Amino acid sequence: MKKILLSLLFLFISYIGAMAQGKENWPKIGKIFPSIKFNDVQYHPSKQLTLTDLRGKWIILDFWNFFCKSCVEEFPKLDSLQKHFAKDVKVLLVGYTGSQYSTHDDKHIQPLFERVRKKNQLSLSIAYDSVVFHQLQVYSPLKLIIDPKGVLRAVTYRITDADMRSFIAGKEPRLPKAWFRNENKVTYDPDLPFLLNGNGGNDKDFLYRSVLAEFKDYMNGNNQYEFNIKGNQMQVLGASLAALYRFAYTGAGTIHYGDPLYGRVAMMPILELKNQAPFEVDIDLRTGMYAYGISFPPDKSSKVQVMRMMQQDLQKYFGYKVEVENRKMAIWKLVVISKAPPALKLPEDVANYPFDSVRSMLYGITSTYGNDRYVFVDETNSKGKLDIILKCKMDDFQDVRRALRENGFDLVQGEKEMQVVVIKDNPDEN
Repeated sequence: MKKILLSLLFLFISYIGAMAQGKENWPKIGKIFPSIKFNDVQYHPSKQLTLTDLRGKWIILDFWNFFCKSCVEEFPKLDSLQKHFAKDVKVLLVGYTGSQYSTHDDKHIQPLFERVRKKNQLSLSIAYDSVVFHQLQVYSPLKLIIDPKGVLRAVTYRITDADMRSFIAGKEPRLPKAWFRNENKVTYDPDLPFLLNGNGGNDKDFLYRSVLAEFKDYMNGNNQYEFNIKGNQMQVLGASLAALYRFAYTGAGTIHYGDPLYGRVAMMPILELKNQAPFEVDIDLRTGMYAYGISFPPDKSSKVQVMRMMQQDLQKYFGYKVEVENRKMAIWKLVVISKAPPALKLPEDVANYPFDSVRSMLYGITSTYGNDRYVFVDETNSKGKLDIILKCKMDDFQDVRRALRENGFDLVQGEKEMQVVVIKDNPDEN
């Protein structure tokens, strides 16, 4: 019965120890390093040593084991560093021997160190203490850099004279990162996209990322009206494929009357394609609609750079040949006619639309017909105030023209050279 109780007690203690090792109890950078006693210290005045004994100096703890070839190769460099900064730096090697068990297994590691010490005439102190390995959850190779106040400043596997000089000067040199046991728990599944939902690293650790998706009926968001760069990202949601190409090649969402691009850039691309089905849109069913998002580094956030990246993304997926050309495009010109016709008797459902300038009148017309790809150009040369009331059905284009003629104006068809995005079949994709 006693044997059973002792066995259960041993298992319980082992379980508690394992649980403790699984917790985040390793030292943290920027915090005071824990008070730890090193045993079996050699080439130092005392056989035991605490970091408090070394306060006032920079301390480099170098953890190593018999199988770590790179660790052993570092010893001469660390010895040289300690001699170079003799007044400021103390290096303590910590060798793994199995001292956490009842008997030491140091028959290999100590002779190895002695050979290296004599060959290179090292003056480094060493502690053969594996208990510390387990207390700190240490892998090797690993070096801990502790400042004169006892604060952990770096966890690394490499330190140079230049790095040490920077530390002493109060700077923060960039060192390669080393990890404590169980500290880096990032997992990677090769069957899943990298850096998505934490696969292989933090979701925000990428330099550049773009996403193209069909705009499903359950999705929210609508940002198809402006080319709006927010910080290091730009998103277009619920846009047609033609609109995506307009964004990418003109840098414009919907081009409203009064926009600097209005009348200079065609509102929609010209499709010279055998199959135009991908450009067909059903807003109610959300077919032919897309969501596009792009994230980029701050130094690549200019509008021109973002447009170029978007162009490349569209080319990679859809493969069309795209050119920006100058072409004559159909427009409606607002002109002054010589004589206004007499007023007619109007139906009761006609509404009154008052305007005080030609510009405001065109605003009113384009707000109704701008989405129909009509482009309206003012050729009246009128800059003064007006007092006009259009009595018409604004959703009936011919009735709008009739009301304009009653007031001495008219909309007539014409042409104007504009920049237009032309989308063609790519022979290289066939």
